[in-house]
Amino acid sequence: MSGNYYDIARNDLFFAKVGIEANLEKGIDGYNNCATSCSQAAEKFLKHLFVIFDLTFERELSETHNLNALVRELLKSFPEIEVLQKQCRFLTNYYFEDRYPGDNFKWVDYDTVKLCYQYANDIKEVVDSIINNPNYGQKLNEALRKKFTK
Repeated sequence: MSGNYYDIARNDLFFAKVGIEANLEKGIDGYNNCATSCSQAAEKFLKHLFVIFDLTFERELSETHNLNALVRELLKSFPEIEVLQKQCRFLTNYYFEDRYPGDNFKWVDYDTVKLCYQYANDIKEVVDSIINNPNYGQKLNEALRKKFTK
């Protein structure tokens, strides 16, 4: 594994799936870690587009876990990413609120985590379609050429 955003996102998604498929043991209350892994996978799939297409990747965006902010910026280059707004709004909530104790903490149930997993996969599919879209092939080639001729 090369350690790029895409590969790490696939890893996050794999371990979310393993956790979802495992039966909760007595005393384990929810699927919060799985939901967080889905949110992190979605974030990394989106950030992968910034990197491979050599898009302006401001420090603020590179450090954010806010999927909505990432999608807003990516919409400037990839209009088809608009179909992911619902998924990103949903998954953004699982990075902090259900990961740490606090007023908004709640246990993530099985049905909710299955939706998190589906939405993360939806994001992966759209990212894959952008990467494999021949209309973006030239843009990808230019980004790669620019990266390797610096």
